[in-house]
Amino acid sequence: MNIEKIFAAISAWIILLPLVTGLKIFNRFSKDSYCILFVVFLGTIPSMLKALTTEEHHLNVSYNLYTLAEFFLYYKLFENKVTRFRKGFSALLVLYCIIASLFIFQLGIVNHFLSELVCINSFIYLGWMLLIILEQYRSEKVDLIFEYENPFVWYFSAILIYSSCTLLYFFLEEYIKSRPEPNMHNLKIIHHVFNILLNLFFTAGLLKDGRTIPFRSKNRIGKSRTSIPNSVA
Repeated sequence: MNIEKIFAAISAWIILLPLVTGLKIFNRFSKDSYCILFVVFLGTIPSMLKALTTEEHHLNVSYNLYTLAEFFLYYKLFENKVTRFRKGFSALLVLYCIIASLFIFQLGIVNHFLSELVCINSFIYLGWMLLIILEQYRSEKVDLIFEYENPFVWYFSAILIYSSCTLLYFFLEEYIKSRPEPNMHNLKIIHHVFNILLNLFFTAGLLKDGRTIPFRSKNRIGKSRTSIPNSVA
């Protein structure tokens, strides 16, 4: 087994780590963690399907549907973190709906994995996160969104690192698949490594949320948070 296959196996099964972790402690979660747990749950379906079948049509449908579902779950994750740039945030959502509709009507979801749509997802995630960072930078009040104790910082970091570092890979995916050289296929390791990190960061955030009373203030600017052990509550 070569190194690419080793990383591919770890990348495929690592998603079970945040899934099992989340299912054990989900009753203690905040809204943000429920969004991430649902993302992980839906992501498990195509990952496990890939381990069970090589039928391209089934895999294309499962991954394409997951790509769409992931986008709207991340929208729910980020939406209450932006107030000052709300119009720009919503404009990116509308833009995505138009572009995604065009891709689906033109290419469908059965015969082609929409790696182009994954790239668009990543661009818009990065745009949303930039708006969140700008809002924090321009705020005159103390904000706790990026506080270490807030699980959101783990989710934000995971999505930021994964989206920015795999964007080029998905942009070139069709080209990589078409090349016969073995070394070209080793580029898949880029995706595997950052997918592993994504799920490790998700697990850390879920564990962080499960150990304290959820952040009930919707992570808004100027609101304080006190982490109280569950045994005290």
